[in-house]
This record gives sequence, structure tokens and C-alpha cells, in this order.
Amino acid sequence: MKRFFILVFLSALFLIACKKKPKPSSSSEKLFTYNSLTSDVSSIKQGDATNIKANITGAASIAWSASAGDIFGNDRTVLFAAGSCCTGNHTVTCTVSDANNNSESKSVVIYVHS
Repeated sequence: MKRFFILVFLSALFLIACKKKPKPSSSSEKLFTYNSLTSDVSSIKQGDATNIKANITGAASIAWSASAGDIFGNDRTVLFAAGSCCTGNHTVTCTVSDANNNSESKSVVIYVHS
């Protein structure tokens, strides 16, 4: 009887040890679609602001940046405010990334005048 339990124990241990472990997912599939980046207007006066919208579908995180001026918000639509000091073209960039380390950036240019 003792040999029977030892045999069962060793068989179970063997089956557990030989079980194949699933491979971790190495998917690089893009989890989002970045359709467009648009601004309500393409030209504003110093001190004015405009909405900028990233048209994205799927699961993604969003990061915004501007060459000058300020960005308010951190979602798919933000408010870009031109400062009172700088005129000319200001580039606003939205970078979208997903859990699979895919990323895509788009930019819009807003002309700031006095």
C-alpha cells in the first residue's frame, strides 16, 4: 500500500513538472487607430485659445506637447492657449501609445498673430 501511494505521488509530480507552460504573449498588434488630429481654427490672436481634438479609437494613452503656448487638459480634446509673447507658427503634437509599445504621433500647426 505504501508503494502504491509513493507511485501515485511520483506520477503526479512527474505530470505537474512536465506540463508545458504557456508562452507569454509577444503580440505587437496595434490596439488603437489614430484617425486624425484637428483644430477648431488654424489661426488665433495672441492670448486666444482653440480646441484640438485627437480622433482615436481603441485602447491608448495620450501625451500632448506644444512648441510654444499652453495645453489645458489631457484627454482626446484639449485647449491650446497662445501666450501673449510669441507670434508665428506653433506646433501642437499628440502622441498615442498602447500596451504593446506601439505609438503614433500627429501634429497641427496653429498660426498665432498679434
